[in-house]
Amino acid sequence: MPICKFTTTYADYEIGKTFRFYFACQEEDPLASGFCIFHDKDYLQDKTNYEEHKKNVLDRFKHKVNDAISNKKPLFCIGFQLPDFNLSDLSIGKEFTKPVYFNGSEFFGEAYFYDANFQGKASFSDVKFQEGASFSDVKFQGEASSLELISKNEQPSPELISKEVRYTQKFVLYRLQSEEKSYAV
Repeated sequence: MPICKFTTTYADYEIGKTFRFYFACQEEDPLASGFCIFHDKDYLQDKTNYEEHKKNVLDRFKHKVNDAISNKKPLFCIGFQLPDFNLSDLSIGKEFTKPVYFNGSEFFGEAYFYDANFQGKASFSDVKFQEGASFSDVKFQGEASSLELISKNEQPSPELISKEVRYTQKFVLYRLQSEEKSYAV
């Protein structure tokens, strides 16, 4: 059976982040583009079928999230294109015991991760939040767990923080030209 043609590299936090590993999406039944519904950049942009496509993406995403939580497996959402969602509506629980990877993903609506517990590394490297994200009461417990955003500003303004991410932990980490800095919120 054909699979999605999306590939990239990532740092595997179970093995060690100093090595880059090859990631190939294993989603079956790709679209005509050769990509799955998570990686086809036009799938959620189709205004005519948006509601149906959004439902398809969220149903499949819900299955992936619940499988990772129930079976204590890493959650690979690398390069995903996701609509607005609330983790509470998607999952049976919010406790991720293994690493979670959203590297390079794009969120087209608001993403609510309220009260999630990331016990392993939670990687949001190079993520784009079009409408913002809420990380209220989220617990990052894994080694070097952080929310990383690419920013051109030396010190993010309060407007940028509130537009890009609403985050209620003690700090937000920003990666600025390979230099990490933390800012109180």
